Amino acid sequence: MQARNGLCAALAGALCLILSSVANAATGTIDHDGQPLTLADAPTTLANSNVTIADGNQVSIVCQSEGQTLSGDFGASSLWDLINVGGVLRYAPDAFVNTGTNGFVAPICGSASGTSAFGVVRASAGLRVHTQPSTSSPVVTTVPNDTVVEIGCQTNGSNVNGDTLWDSIPNGFVTDFFVLTGADGRIAGSC
Repeated sequence: MQARNGLCAALAGALCLILSSVANAATGTIDHDGQPLTLADAPTTLANSNVTIADGNQVSIVCQSEGQTLSGDFGASSLWDLINVGGVLRYAPDAFVNTGTNGFVAPICGSASGTSAFGVVRASAGLRVHTQPSTSSPVVTTVPNDTVVEIGCQTNGSNVNGDTLWDSIPNGFVTDFFVLTGADGRIAGSC
């Protein structure tokens, strides 16, 4: 991620993303019949994480995505809200978030509105970040498993387990094969 301003240049990429996203975020209140709501790494219950949020908590919605349809107190909805929970970005089903409407209240994740796409690293030993979209290019760093990454754009590169899609993240490129995005294929613009 390129620096958004002088302050962000001095901060770690993920913290900068959270600070800049929350400043423009919509809000909602968790409404899950008195029970904690399990959040997800992608807009589907198949990607449930170990992160929960208490019923009644107010949340900042960074962006919204279409995903699995769920039914809650506000009816059936296929919208999922990317929220910030203590510095961690996770998805909450909009059917359990009272935003005052059943429609969009925040930008679409990965849209041309300037909101980036997000994914979660799913590689137990971590995911190598390369200088180019190729397994033979130099490794810059390794992103730990379960880390939420911002995907600036996507391109084709080396084949990894039958997948040639690569994601541009801060510091370089990672194979999309090990990034859970909630979609098969592109979720961001081409590099």
